[in-house]
Amino acid sequence: MGKRMIVVTGALIGLHLYGYHVIPDYRIQSSISFESPSGRETMLNVVVFKDYYNKELWKEIEKFYLDMNGYPAVLQMNLYVSGQKKPHRTEKFEC
Repeated sequence: MGKRMIVVTGALIGLHLYGYHVIPDYRIQSSISFESPSGRETMLNVVVFKDYYNKELWKEIEKFYLDMNGYPAVLQMNLYVSGQKKPHRTEKFEC
C-alpha cells in the first residue's frame, strides 16, 4: 500500500507541474478600439495565469500587441488575475 501511495502521489505532482508549464502566461481576453479626435484608442483586457507580479509582463504584452496591430494613439491595458472580477493592474500608454 505504501509504494502505491508514493507512485500515485508522484504521478499527481508530475501532472500538476506539467499542467502549470502548458498553460500560457497570459491571454488577451478582449480588445476594444475606437476613433477619437486624438486618434485611435485601444483597450485590452488581459487575463494573467501565472507570474502575476512580474513588472515586465505588461511591456511584453504591449510589444506583442503593437507588433501585431500597429500603434494606436492610446493603449490601455487592464490586467486581471485569473478568476478575479476586478483588474489587478491598469496601465495606460501614449504611443
